Amino acid sequence: MKPKSYLSRAADRLKSPFARSLVLCGFVIGAAPIPLGAQDSDDLLEPDQAFAFSAQVISPEKVVVTWNIAPGYYMYLDKFSFDSDPADITISDISYSPARTKQDEFFGDGQILEDSAKIVLNLSRSAPDSGQLQLTARGQGCNEPVGVCYAPIAHTVALALPETTAGKSSTINSVTDLQQLLGVAASGPE
Repeated sequence: MKPKSYLSRAADRLKSPFARSLVLCGFVIGAAPIPLGAQDSDDLLEPDQAFAFSAQVISPEKVVVTWNIAPGYYMYLDKFSFDSDPADITISDISYSPARTKQDEFFGDGQILEDSAKIVLNLSRSAPDSGQLQLTARGQGCNEPVGVCYAPIAHTVALALPETTAGKSSTINSVTDLQQLLGVAASGPE
């Protein structure tokens, strides 16, 4: 009897239903262009959808800037910057949402914000000012599954600030000043 060739031995092995199922699964998995759960670059959101921006005045000296960050996206903490106009309204302090460290193969460790970037801008105002603020906010974000970073994004908004309370000093010169600051009624002479 003549020995069987390699191809005829392989064909004999495919006669069992289990072997045929196994080969079929291999073809299906091998033919899949993208792993399950991954995102194609055609599915990337527009920057304004991936990083929805808003700004809100919460007091005469405070503005909250928010970027709502889409799932699968993040923004770099060190890429945020802010400019104010006119010159008599300046940003004196910035408070950021808690960030997490991300290891990037190209840039090393960096702080990122996911889901929402809520940033509080404390303002210094010289009296009198117009109460009108032109705020420019910049940031940069990326898509995690695809590994694509967007060009820096800039938003400029016009905000109307409430008037600062004129004539009230934060200097306490007497018990009456302290009581007035604390909102406590006077109980007797100073």
